[in-house]
Amino acid sequence: MQETTGGHLIAMGVSEERVPINIRDVLEKGITIYGSSRSSDRDFREVLKVMKVQDCQATLRRLRIRILW
Repeated sequence: MQETTGGHLIAMGVSEERVPINIRDVLEKGITIYGSSRSSDRDFREVLKVMKVQDCQATLRRLRIRILW
C-alpha cells in the first residue's frame, strides 16, 4: 500500500491546555493545519458530517500524531 502525503487538519475551539503536535511529522506528511477559535454550531455539524464518510474515517485511522512530552 502506498502512503499518501498531504491533507488538512482543522483545529476548532480553544484548549485550556497546551496541545503537543509533532511538527516534524506535520511537515514530512505535508499536512496543512487550519485553526479557528470562532467556529459555530453549523461548522461543528459539518465536520461531523464529513467524518461519517468512510474514506475520511480510513484516513483518520492512518493518521498518526505522536505526543511529545
